[in-house]
Amino acid sequence: MHNGRPEIWYNFNMSKILEDAIQKIRELPEADQEEAAEMLLSVASRSTKPVQLDDGTRAAVLEGREQARRDEFVSDSEMAAFYARHGIEPARSSGQDVAYDLLRLPAKPA
Repeated sequence: MHNGRPEIWYNFNMSKILEDAIQKIRELPEADQEEAAEMLLSVASRSTKPVQLDDGTRAAVLEGREQARRDEFVSDSEMAAFYARHGIEPARSSGQDVAYDLLRLPAKPA
């Protein structure tokens, strides 16, 4: 056990700098640990194969992209209610319009 948590064993091939970073992240508050984990998972996902979508999911994604192109988004208050209803903490924004970035749309007009 380490600080009340089970000891985790890592792959022998883990680099020293990654091992040091994980140790430092363990000392951060939980919210910061989660943010760091999301970043690591994002980096790790770059080397995975693309997800194969079924026809229904593919159609829903395409419809969502079309709605975004038409600038049809829910309001901030609707999103806040959704997050509250599902116990989700909203992701921190880097200041960019996340939907436009994720959908690789041209920058939203100011």
